[in-house]
Formats: sequence, C-alpha cells, structure tokens
Amino acid sequence: LVSCPNSGMSAGLEQTANKSADALLLCIDIGTTAVKLLLVESATRRILYSGSCNIEASPVSTAPRQSVMSLHSILAAFSNLASKIDSNIDGDDNMLGRVSDILLCGQMHGIAMWRSEQPLASCSELVTWQDGRCSLEFLQSLPAPSRPEVVAPKSGFGLATLLWWQRHQPDRLAEFDACGSAMDWLAALLIGGSGSVRMSGQLAASWGYFDLAGQRWDADSLAAAGLPPRPRLPDIAPVGHVVGCLSPTLLTSLASGHAWAGRLPSSCRVRVPLGDLQCVVYSVYAPLQPSRLSSTSTGPADFDGRAFLNFGTSAQLGFLTSEPPQQPSVRDHAGIDCFPFFSPDRYVLLAASLNGGNVLAEFVQTLADWQEQLTGQRCPSETVWQRLQVLADEAEPASASDPDPLISPTLLDERCGGGTQGGSVLGLRMSSCRSLGRLYRSLCLGLINNLLSLCPPAALRQAGIDRIILAGSALRRNAVLRRAAALRFDECQFQSIVLEDGGARQQPAVADGAAGLAAQFLDWAAAGRGES
Repeated sequence: LVSCPNSGMSAGLEQTANKSADALLLCIDIGTTAVKLLLVESATRRILYSGSCNIEASPVSTAPRQSVMSLHSILAAFSNLASKIDSNIDGDDNMLGRVSDILLCGQMHGIAMWRSEQPLASCSELVTWQDGRCSLEFLQSLPAPSRPEVVAPKSGFGLATLLWWQRHQPDRLAEFDACGSAMDWLAALLIGGSGSVRMSGQLAASWGYFDLAGQRWDADSLAAAGLPPRPRLPDIAPVGHVVGCLSPTLLTSLASGHAWAGRLPSSCRVRVPLGDLQCVVYSVYAPLQPSRLSSTSTGPADFDGRAFLNFGTSAQLGFLTSEPPQQPSVRDHAGIDCFPFFSPDRYVLLAASLNGGNVLAEFVQTLADWQEQLTGQRCPSETVWQRLQVLADEAEPASASDPDPLISPTLLDERCGGGTQGGSVLGLRMSSCRSLGRLYRSLCLGLINNLLSLCPPAALRQAGIDRIILAGSALRRNAVLRRAAALRFDECQFQSIVLEDGGARQQPAVADGAAGLAAQFLDWAAAGRGES
C-alpha cells in the first residue's frame, strides 16, 4: 500500500469508505473536446459541483491524417474548472482542502510522451484516437498478436503510434523516458513524476498488444515488432490502485499559474486513471438519482438483454458480457472489439465508430463557413444547431416517391474498414437538396446505420440483446439523432430505452464519465474491497 505524508493512514481503497464524513472526491474526465469535473461528497454521495470547460483547439494538428492535442491545453481547461470550485459552493471557502482522492478517466487509445523528472516542461503532444497516420499497409506489417485474447493494434491505438514513430521518427523517442494516456500524464504531473508510470488494464487494452486474460502486455509480439527501449511502457495496475500522492514541490511550483494547486492537501491520493468508455457504461447501468450518486453495493448486476448506444464525440454500440475473451463469439465480427470492465469476469464488447458527434459538429461548422464565404457574416454555431433541430422537425416526411437521401457519414475512415473513401451521399433529389432539415435528418440516420454496419443487428440478437439504452451527451441534446436511433432500432425489432435529463437519469448533463467514475469507486469502496 502507498503511504501518503500527513494522511495519518495508508492509502488502501478500503480506508476510503469512509472514515471522514468530510472527505470529497475530485473526479476528472478528460474528453476530446472538453474536460469535465465533478466534486462528490464521499459519505453522502452528494454532487457538490459539476462543470465542463472546452479544450482550446491545438495549433499543432496540421499534418494530413494526423490528430494531436496540446497537453498544456488540457491542463489549462482542468485548471479553469478547479479554480472555480470554491467560488461556486456556498458555505465553504476551501472545498479543495477536503479532497481525499483524485479520480481520473478520459479518452482512450491516445498516447503522449514525457520526461519523468519534468512532465510539465518536457512533454510531447497527445496523439489522439482520431489519428490516422498508421495506414493499413503499416498495420499489416506489424506482427499478429501471439494469442487470441490479445487486442490487435489499430490506427489511433497507442502502441501502433509508438511503433510508427520507431519506424519513421526514431530520434524523437529518445527524448522521453515515460509514456501514457493524457490522464496518465496528468496523474504523473500531480504526483511529481516520481517512479514508473502505472496504467490501468482498461487503458492498456485500448493501446493494443494487451492480453485481456492475463492483464499484461503481449511481450512476444512487442519484441517481434521491435519495441524501442525508450520510452518505457507503463506498468499495469489494478482498478483503484494508488499511483501516488500529491507532490508538495509540484503544488508549490504550479500555484503561481494554477491557484487551485495550493489548496489541495498533500495527503490527497491519485488513483490509477480509467477509460471513459467503462465509466460511461457504468453510469448507464447504475444511473444517478437527483443530485446524488446511487449506491448499488457491488455495482450494476442486471445486464441481461440490454445493450447501450453512447454518442459523444465518437459513438459506441455494445454490451457487457462474462464470456472469456478467447472464446468464439460475436467478437468475431471485424467491427467489434473487446475491452476489460471493472472485474475480472466482465468485458465490454462493442463497435466503436470514429464518426459520432464530431461529424455533426463538422456539418454545423461547414454551414457556418459557407454562410461566411457567401455573405461575409458568420452565424454562431449554437444558432446553427438550434435551427437544424427546428428545420428537421418542420421538414416533409420521406415517402416512397420522395425518399430522403442515404448519407454515409464516414468523414473518418473506420478502423476495421481499411479504406480511404470518405463519406458519400446517394439519392439526392431536388426536393431533398433544398431542404436542410431533410439533409440533417438523413445525416443523423446515417450515423446510426454506420454503427449498425459495424455491429449488425444479427450479432446483437446472437448475444441475446433485445433492448438498447440510448445514452451520451449528443443523444441527450439532439432530439433528431435520438429519434433516428429509436426509429432504426425499432425497425430492427429492438426496444429503445431513452435515458435523458429529468427522466431515468437526473444527473449533471456534463458528467457521464465522471459520474460513472465516482459511482464505481464508491460502490467498490463500500463493498470493502482491498487493493493490490
């Protein structure tokens, strides 16, 4: 167990459950476009603060087919949120001083590198899950996984990117000795970069070449691929593991530019970061009650027959299973991947599309750009979003004689396709060409159809699925997308269960991943589980 200075106790998970009625959890979800934050009271599970801050667009993502983000922009977004906590909560001017644990989750697959002794001053950009530098030819040149239960590397996966660097920019790797996800970097920064990086199996699996059954890297395949000695791969740590405690030296150095840092106690523990996918799924199956995290003791139990559709920046359609990952199953479909959940006997099977809310955002941006090019004036994006919703509601319904166009919205090539064809529009007519509402309606339906091409309805039925839970920020905000999903699933004879604010899940709309992160941690702690 890790002992934290001035804490008066070891940092074991079981001791978080909860000896101090005043202890708070600071939950951080690092997304692709925004950082979300929750402050939760451990004893009561009350949500004291929630917020979201957009991540400033990175100026370094200029190369074709490459997608990168600035780690400093991520830190700036988190700092913006953390600095507002005390001023937004009445009755206590130092809520951060009560934080006992920092929990992190966020975007999977991506990789960043840094120097362990200087994680803030010497770090690379984050190469994100949307990155396409690893061509099909490059991926086919890599060794196949040594066992069926090993996750194969794909475009945008951390180890595929690392091996691409090794082949094309080997000198760059020698600059750094540590690597991990954006969340691992922030954890290393908070604890002062001491020791080796510890990564959860959830995030390690999203990098590829990870043995799901053994919870370890596929050393044989990595050796055959020529894995470089630097940066060193992270060590694998179990869910709930304490990677370290806040570094007093680092907090002092950060305090000048990040006021929140000086208010956190040095006894605060930083837990191993988790995947946003798993945390969102946990949130879906164990929804929040009004302003309070529900307690399920051991977590969600009734998965039978229920799959989930999650729409954020990307989109996922999947379900939980206890089937061992090496067994033949629905996983054999090319578009379906398998990832660890929160216990050794649970896995998430899902089709993960690169095309989700990002495609809708690009459509809105394109319309605003066109207006500016034609008139010299630009319509605010929020106004475009609102008008599209209204126009879709007012548009004439499709008919046999005047069908809506069929849109394949794959602006980003899917990982399982191997193609570079992009998206397409089929069946455009005079009537639909002039109707933005019909085009937008078709675009939303096309995103659902694309997911079902990755995870066919027959595969879901094979797994015993008869209900689909609709969740995620894009579905929550977008009635047109929500109706398209319900319509398509109804045609496939699946019942749709809509989870939205004010209904089954009355929770802060910004916080799906952070809410699941907090709920899982508190459920696990309440069950008295220890820590390795």
